[in-house]
This record gives sequence, structure tokens and C-alpha cells, in this order.
Amino acid sequence: MAGGLEKKAHTKESFLVIVVLIVSLLSFWLLYKLVIYKWFERSHMTLEWYAIVVALLPFLILALGFIVFNYRKAAIRATKIELAFLIVWISIIPFPSAALLFENEKDTRYTYNRWVSEVESREMMLPDLLKQRDLIGIDRMKVVDLLGAPHDPYDYQEGEKFIYWMGVERETEDSVFRKQLVILFDEKNKSRDYEVNVVERPKPSPPA
Repeated sequence: MAGGLEKKAHTKESFLVIVVLIVSLLSFWLLYKLVIYKWFERSHMTLEWYAIVVALLPFLILALGFIVFNYRKAAIRATKIELAFLIVWISIIPFPSAALLFENEKDTRYTYNRWVSEVESREMMLPDLLKQRDLIGIDRMKVVDLLGAPHDPYDYQEGEKFIYWMGVERETEDSVFRKQLVILFDEKNKSRDYEVNVVERPKPSPPA
């Protein structure tokens, strides 16, 4: 009789452990998804050390918290199997953020072909371009070799600057605000500076 009661108590305790684990994990996953994942997505985070720390730190804190809780004299204690299952389950949670960081890292990589063909992605590629190449002190043809023909001027042998369109920052009913990279040249046709600015352009009229 006593053995039956003890077995029922153990079953009830295991059920409570499972409920606590599920509620905790779902709450953690929801918070992680709404805060960290959204932040990575909105800021287009890449594989920087601080982004990796932010992705892993909540997992480490939660895992450590459960381990400490388990080995204290608490009313609810997880078995070793339940604890191992918990750690494996929690370790899966950062995977979407890690995948997003890898994807963002790939999106920000500069190559000549991507720069020429993916105008809307140029703003994301610009930091990597500036890490790889110095845009100051090079001649016009070297700029063209790196960035392709500018949108303005049409004849890139002339003019004081090259203009390369980048992504759209925002749109209104009548206008499009587009970012552009401007390369400025000196009298010796060497690039002396560059800047990124936003210009307002009229929105194209729909076809009749």
C-alpha cells in the first residue's frame, strides 16, 4: 500500500516537472523569438562576437538556472534524464538565430557580381566593401572595376562624381527616398572622398 502511494507521488512529481519544463520553455522561446530574433532580423545582425554572445547568453543563463534549481532542496526535482532532455531542448532554441546570423553574413558579403546585380542589397554590402577595398585615392577605372558603371554620369570618363544607387529608405504617395553612394573626384581624376546620402525622387507613374 505504501509502495503504491509512493509510486503515485513520484508520478505526480514527474508530471509537475514536465509541466514546469514545458511552460518555462514555451515562455523562454516566446521571449527569445520576440526580442532577440526580431532584433537580429530588424538590425540585420551578422556574425559579430557580441551578436553570438547575445544569441547564446539567455540559453546559458536558463540552463544554469535549471541546474542550480534542480540540485537545491526544492519541492520539484528533475531526474537526470529529464534534465538532459531539458538541456538538449533548450540548445535547439538558439538555432534559428544562429541560422539568421549566417544568412545575414552571407547577405552582407561584397562581390562585384552581387553589387552590380543586387541594387537593393548594396547598403548591406557597403561595410564589407569598405573593409576589403579603399575607395579613396583610386582612379575612375579602378572605381568602375570595383563597382561597375555608375548610374550618373552616363559617360563615366567625365564629371566630378560617380553616383551609385542603393536601397530605398522609404516611400510616400508621390516620392521615393533612395540612398546613394557618391564617389567624389579631384582634378587628377583620383577619388578624394565618398559619402552616403538620401535623395528624393518622384515616384514613377503607373502605366496607362
